[in-house]
Amino acid sequence: MKRILLIGLALAMLVASGCYGPPVEREELRREEHSIPLSDVESVEVRLRFGAGRLEVSAGAEGLFSGEFIYNLERLRPVIEYTESEGLGRLSIRQEAKGLLWPFQPKVHNEWTLRFSGRVPLRLDIDAGACEGDLDLGGLRLTDLRIDAGASRLRVEFDRPNPERLRRIDINAGAADLALESLGNANFKELRFDGGAGNFALDFGGQWRRSAEVDIDAGVCSITIRVPKELGAKVVVGKSPISSVTLEGFHRSDRGYVNESYGQSEHELIIDLDMGVGSLTLVSE
Repeated sequence: MKRILLIGLALAMLVASGCYGPPVEREELRREEHSIPLSDVESVEVRLRFGAGRLEVSAGAEGLFSGEFIYNLERLRPVIEYTESEGLGRLSIRQEAKGLLWPFQPKVHNEWTLRFSGRVPLRLDIDAGACEGDLDLGGLRLTDLRIDAGASRLRVEFDRPNPERLRRIDINAGAADLALESLGNANFKELRFDGGAGNFALDFGGQWRRSAEVDIDAGVCSITIRVPKELGAKVVVGKSPISSVTLEGFHRSDRGYVNESYGQSEHELIIDLDMGVGSLTLVSE
């Protein structure tokens, strides 16, 4: 956790000081489209590595995958690799560049719009680096999800129920601005969230079909947690001091906070929270 926090603070200081790295010569914009047809594989592992720029991910591909890539540096050229073996597909999408990129250079343009099939189970692994993006994951059949948000500004939403049982969600966020929306539709069993210095919003709205557990470990940050009032929820807090706690629909209980439906609803959400000096807002409505 300390390592993540130090990296995030270092990036923030770099931006504030105006030290954006070596000069970058402007090149002409290039546009590429790539697609992969859907075969009879039973499931697909997707590994997405995106360093800097604008990233959009959603369902809606006619085949397994379709993507549009707009960039102006050769080292940002997308590299797409796909293999199949014994009913399992493995899809890798990454940038050509190796080493450090400077995402704050005004002359750098990098934009990916990616769509995946909603007809096959997916294990999705996203390394977002330092970017802005929208990940609209509703409509995908997710069985595992990992997101490394780095120093990104991301919105992750499940606007439709996931038909698969999502075993685990792993989120790593450094100095990030991250919003997770309609998590109830994700149909997850466990969620692990590691955050550094940033602003984090976790909205657990949606269609709940089973109980779930959440483990949050965060540094000096602001966290807002929203839970539907009909879903029983308990937030267990660690020993670290929290500067400010705002409650709407929650009340103090032993070692934490509960809403009015806790102990009475069919499904329950248990959140284990350990955060540094920062602000916490709990809302149940």
